[in-house]
Amino acid sequence: MIRLAYFSQSIPTTTSGDLKRILASARRNNKESGVTGVLVTGGHIYLQILEGLTPAVLSLYLKILQDKRHRNVEILRVTPVKQRIFDAWSMACVEAAPLDIEQIIQFKAKYLALGEPQEFMDVMQGFMNVLRE
Repeated sequence: MIRLAYFSQSIPTTTSGDLKRILASARRNNKESGVTGVLVTGGHIYLQILEGLTPAVLSLYLKILQDKRHRNVEILRVTPVKQRIFDAWSMACVEAAPLDIEQIIQFKAKYLALGEPQEFMDVMQGFMNVLRE
């Protein structure tokens, strides 16, 4: 099982209706393939974490790369895991105030240095606190 985190930028014409359709599709498809995770969106930035069996997560990521509704997709980290953090969520969504690139860069730097699930959760909590400010 793996955990994959990436960020991307949505195209400027993406609407809240588009996001709702993306989430509905993700929840349905992820449930069928056993993928769980969370999508944090703010402004036109997406930060997503996917968890599941390696083939399912990588297959989904390849589909994400081909999705024309966003660009500049960049993996933050792929890590083997023994247990899920988001096991109850086929795809949760956190809508936040617009994220700026500085917040993403800071999060990326912290995330890349992590190795343990608790450290990851601590950084995610800190990141979520920044989004709420």
